[in-house]
Amino acid sequence: MAMGKDKNLQAKQCKQKGREEQRENRRKRPTKRLKKTYLQKMERLKMVSGVTEEKEAKLD
Repeated sequence: MAMGKDKNLQAKQCKQKGREEQRENRRKRPTKRLKKTYLQKMERLKMVSGVTEEKEAKLD
């Protein structure tokens, strides 16, 4: 019985992909949805930093 379990364990280990293979299989370019969310985040950050700069200017 113990030998049968070892064989199954080895087969499962072989089926797993390494990190390099996973990187090769992923998309090379970001999808439209990811690009859209990234741009929205950047726009928000610009607005927030602009607001803080205005507040600092008023205090001076």
